[in-house]
Amino acid sequence: MTVLLFIMATTLSTNAQELNTHRWNNRVLLIFAENDNDPTFTEQLKELNSDIEGLKERKLIVYQIFPSHYKTGYAHSNETIKPDESIFKKYSTPSDPFKAVLIGLDGGVKYEKSGLLKNKVLFAIIDGMPMRKAELNNN
Repeated sequence: MTVLLFIMATTLSTNAQELNTHRWNNRVLLIFAENDNDPTFTEQLKELNSDIEGLKERKLIVYQIFPSHYKTGYAHSNETIKPDESIFKKYSTPSDPFKAVLIGLDGGVKYEKSGLLKNKVLFAIIDGMPMRKAELNNN
């Protein structure tokens, strides 16, 4: 029993550390779906891909999170697939088959939405953040 708890704690810690690698460097958008055939998930990827420059300008990293694994990037087929359940369990809710969660530079959750998140809304939220305003003022 102790070994099982240690393995579970190590897995949760490892995946939290991966998200923490982005702290102060990138904003993170977590996209949750039951599978990559979910119509809202597919539409969300299309929406994100319609303005890749806007995502890059706002230092946005995308994680596609499924119940048993996750991928990185905003393309439908990605090279990086990692087995994992902890991120899905930590941020998703059973009542929402699709959900988007925005994590700020400081690592805190800034916005959550069930359903499609339009770039216009996403960018407005990010552009309204104090650190983003400072980035814009420094450029």
